[in-house]
Amino acid sequence: MEEKIVVIPESVPKKSRRKMVIRGGIIIGLVLVVSVCLRVLIGGVSMEKDRASTEGWVEYVNEKYDYKIKYPPNLEVSDNDSVYIYDPREENTGLNRYITIEPIDALQEYGDYPGLTTETVRINNFDYAKTSSPGAPSDAYTVSLYSKKGYLKILVSNSADRAEVANIMLNTLELR
Repeated sequence: MEEKIVVIPESVPKKSRRKMVIRGGIIIGLVLVVSVCLRVLIGGVSMEKDRASTEGWVEYVNEKYDYKIKYPPNLEVSDNDSVYIYDPREENTGLNRYITIEPIDALQEYGDYPGLTTETVRINNFDYAKTSSPGAPSDAYTVSLYSKKGYLKILVSNSADRAEVANIMLNTLELR
């Protein structure tokens, strides 16, 4: 691949050269902004693809807290006040869970863990506070229950064999 270098002719005044460089920088900046925006839009499209891949999944409906979520038919739901979606072929130690959904009265403080980050993410038209830390077994998502008092805390597995399915499941969660 041949490298091309653009040279501004000496006949162009210095003032004009500076303007050309500034305009070039602005154009590069705009291209970067458009690229990021397109990446965000493409991310939204991939969520739709994930939803399509949930065909044949089972739907769990929680009437008490007004939400529903889909999960693969090979998993099971432990339905108490806290809901666990887990692999029944493994011992229930908490590590076999894909998702844990529990009602909480107030937002929780997670302390001062190394690398702890919190960001707002939008899932199915609701804003969630996502808290994660490198090496943690799960990410925590918290969302307000508008129709009732309190919040739902959703723990989504980070383990290599569960993370992809757990995140697809999270994208099927709907608050009513």
